Amino acid sequence: MPTRAASRLDVKVSGSLALAHPCSTHPGRNSYNVKGVSFAPKAQWSLAEPSTAERLPQPCPARAPTRLVAHSTIFDPIMAQYLELHPTHPQERLLKTACDLMQKGAVLVMPTDSSYALMCQLSDPAAVQQMRRIKGIDDHHLLTLMCQDLSQLALYAKVDNRQFRLLKSATPGAYTFILEATKEVPKRVCSPKRKTIGLRVPDHAALQMLLRLHGQAILSTTLSLAGSDAVLSDPQEIRERLEHQVGAIVQAGAVSNQPTTVLDLTPMDKGFAPTVIRHGRGSLELLGIS
Repeated sequence: MPTRAASRLDVKVSGSLALAHPCSTHPGRNSYNVKGVSFAPKAQWSLAEPSTAERLPQPCPARAPTRLVAHSTIFDPIMAQYLELHPTHPQERLLKTACDLMQKGAVLVMPTDSSYALMCQLSDPAAVQQMRRIKGIDDHHLLTLMCQDLSQLALYAKVDNRQFRLLKSATPGAYTFILEATKEVPKRVCSPKRKTIGLRVPDHAALQMLLRLHGQAILSTTLSLAGSDAVLSDPQEIRERLEHQVGAIVQAGAVSNQPTTVLDLTPMDKGFAPTVIRHGRGSLELLGIS
């Protein structure tokens, strides 16, 4: 039997033997795959009896490139991307997607070491207002700055030696510290009377990577919705309720639903002890505070 070209495959069409030519371009959605070879639909094949002259194959129609994200879903600009990360070794490529969206003005839903939180760029007033609308809060409700480390925190808050020693012993961790803000913090997110800001250095792998990729502090607030004080912790519920209001929802394993411990460190400027505003997940005993 004569040897046929490697680019052809014998297939049965209507009970007779024909020669089928693979598509010259990437196969379409309805293409077929036989023993690892991709084929276009029958209408796009050139078929000929072995005894007749061989005709050239018809090319498959070109397709626009498809942008794929986690779970092979196509990104829709009016739908949030759902990014599922490894809890201790998060995939950097997925966090780059979240970071790019945030830098283009999107609000993110991110896990932290205390609960889920809404996050956006500090320098983006429109995103800050969108975050406030989702949560149902006004301009007087204080927000929190997420910082990668104490060096970054010191860019946004005035820290003396006593305050620094306490911060060093408590970070990273589930604490929020109230400190006097520097000029790097826009007035619209500071306490209007005291010129203070809440700051955190979180102990969470995915959030730490996002902070590194962004290179700046990120503004955040605990994820609760307008009209309710309940903190959302179920990723599927978050997706159903916020997929049209945020740019990305990031999941990275189980998340605690216990809020941070909030400490006001401004009295330390005058030699006093820090004030406990809220006793949450962060241990007071660890800091020697009763």
